[in-house]
Amino acid sequence: MRVVHAANTSGTVTFASAAFPSLLGAAFAFLAGLVALKWLSQWLEAGRWYLFGIYCLLAAAAVGYLHHLGY
Repeated sequence: MRVVHAANTSGTVTFASAAFPSLLGAAFAFLAGLVALKWLSQWLEAGRWYLFGIYCLLAAAAVGYLHHLGY
């Protein structure tokens, strides 16, 4: 909201033009999520559960490390 407020004082940016990058990012994140789910579903249907286990371990390690850093 600070961007919109600062832009409104100068009169150059509207809320719609400031929100567009966020909506575009949300749309691309949604599409990336669909692709990732399709990929994961193909792995699991092919019986490669060990890859899912490795993914879970790596994700847990990354989250643990970020938590250790204070995020």
